[in-house]
Amino acid sequence: LLWLHTRGLYRPWDAPYALRARHAEPEDPAPPEGTRVPHERLPNDADPDTLLGVMHAYAGQVEALDLLLGTLLDTLDSAALASNTRLVVLSARGFALGEHQRLGLCDAALYNELVQAVLMVRGARTESGHRPDAAVRDSRLVLTSQLSASIVDWVSAGLPEDQAAEPVSTSPLPSALDRQPGPELIAIEGVQGEVGYRTPAWYLRVP
Repeated sequence: LLWLHTRGLYRPWDAPYALRARHAEPEDPAPPEGTRVPHERLPNDADPDTLLGVMHAYAGQVEALDLLLGTLLDTLDSAALASNTRLVVLSARGFALGEHQRLGLCDAALYNELVQAVLMVRGARTESGHRPDAAVRDSRLVLTSQLSASIVDWVSAGLPEDQAAEPVSTSPLPSALDRQPGPELIAIEGVQGEVGYRTPAWYLRVP
């Protein structure tokens, strides 16, 4: 089990400038240079061109992360690890891009753009070379504790019963091919008593 915790988009934006520029239209202002990650409250009359440049810089950084992830996947596929390796990519939080006059983590208010996180799971390849759950998108709610339960299940699979890990109290992540319903409500607690409530249909922020 290898666990890598990166700072993701909260580390310096050091992607090649060409990746930023490719997202700008010819009539757009040039994206900003430099690696500083924006963390600030925006005034109501913020310059939209400045915000557009930040979005282009953000897009270039995301593209760089995507290219590096692709390199990792190619490395796994070219080795024997492809048949018995499961890869999970989890985002700890989102990144505000001007919604609600916020850029980055200026105050950690629990708006939707901050709490909606990404979870991608890539299963091991079967003997026939296929992944049954490849390219399946699932919009059900899941809890971070379900990932812990899934890791226990994955590591214990195939071990003798006396060597398997003890089950944890939460249920594992639902399979992408299993359409059982997920949780009906998830509560997210933030700083200074702020709480968000997520259901499959709506999200409520309580400052």
